[in-house]
Formats: sequence, C-alpha cells, structure tokens
Amino acid sequence: TVIDRGVRALRSTVQGRVQLDDVTASMLGPRFTVTRSEGGVFLNGEASFDADAPLLLGKPSPWVGRSREMRTLEGVFEGCVQESLASAVLVTGPPGSGKSRLCRELLTRIQAQGNPVTILSGRASSVAAGSPFGMIADAIRRAAGIRDGEPLDARRRKLTARLGQRLEGAALANVAGFLGELIGTPFSDNLAPYLRAARDDAMLRSDATRAAWQEWIAAECAASPVILVLEDLHWGDAATVRLIGSRSEERR
Repeated sequence: TVIDRGVRALRSTVQGRVQLDDVTASMLGPRFTVTRSEGGVFLNGEASFDADAPLLLGKPSPWVGRSREMRTLEGVFEGCVQESLASAVLVTGPPGSGKSRLCRELLTRIQAQGNPVTILSGRASSVAAGSPFGMIADAIRRAAGIRDGEPLDARRRKLTARLGQRLEGAALANVAGFLGELIGTPFSDNLAPYLRAARDDAMLRSDATRAAWQEWIAAECAASPVILVLEDLHWGDAATVRLIGSRSEERR
C-alpha cells in the first residue's frame, strides 16, 4: 500500500536528500533529474532548461515540424542583433505540443554559430504562481548556479561572482544587494545604499529591484546579445511581465 511504501522509505531516508519511490519518480518526467542507486531513488532538482533533447531508444530523438516557427524565431533574433533592439516572442500551445523542444532547438542553433550570446532562463510553477518577480528570481538563481539549500555565504559568493562578470565597484554592490533580496540571499545593510529602507518600504523595494535588474541586463547586453527564456508563463506573474516590457521599451 501507499502507507507501507512510505514507512519503508522513511526508514532508509538519507538526511539532506529527497528520496522517492519508483512510482513517484516515474511521474516526474524530464523536468526533474533523479539518481538511482542501491540506496534508493533520489531527487536532484530541476533539469537545466537547455538540457539535451529527449531520448528515444537511448538516442536523442529527431526534431521534426514547426519549421515555420523556427524561421520566425531565428529572424527575430537576427533582427535584434543587427538593429540592437529588444523584441518579445510568445510561443503558445497545449501541453506536449513541443514548445520547450522548439526553444531548445533554437538555442542549440544559435550557440552553434559560435558568436557570443548570453542565455538566461526562468521558469514559473503552479506552486508559486503569481509570486512577484518570481520568474526573474528563478532566472537569476539559474544564472548564478545557486541551488536550494545552499548556505547563505555560498549563495552570496555565487551571486557576486556572476554579477561581477559585468559589474564592479558601487554598481556591483548595489545590484547584488537588491537582486540578493529578490532571490532570498540577503546581504548586509551596509552593502548598498537604501537597502535597509527598502526592506521596510514595498514600493521603494520594488522600484530598486527593477533598477537593479535593468542595470545588470544593460551590462550584459553591452557585452553580448541576451536571450531571456521564460517558461510556463501562464503560471508567471504580472510584475515580471511589466519589468520585461519596460526594459524592451527602453531598448527601443
């Protein structure tokens, strides 16, 4: 029974790891990665958005169809690079229609060209649907390689190192301070001006977060073209959509 399986799993649980039974593991699908060993089945976390193509009989499955959509996406990207402008493309379709695969194939083609490009990806979930700036926060964590459960000092180092690729000095301190607040990685009040005040003022915090994100993205765009992928937008939040829209209007 389900209860018996749960009791057996509890007896063999390893501290600090998420253990699964075979039935639950089989239901997760390609969005999550698991490890199987003699000790059981363990959840590693979400798979990278740009993970390899799904396997068919142990080999990457071929990609067919949606050639028109691919040409459109490639054309939009080329236009953005040539004209130094920002554009947004919304890909819609029912679950399983190949939206994520289309995006992966596009990113693979762009990276294969060998030109510098920065790819950022954020994903919404039904659990945290509507959380302000939730998709942006996920994109920042992924870009910095931050994982759930890591010590605060490790998260701070990773975020500072990632932002430090494009920013330095006071700009780095300010952006790290406010984006750190956004992703649950707080820094000292002394790091950035107004950080303490922003913690007590929702409007000031929101404005400062927007400014910090825009400053970082502007620095990234100055170095190379940037592709921001937002997956499962139907579970996303209005704050993220407005933020991306405002950045696009500025770039125009």
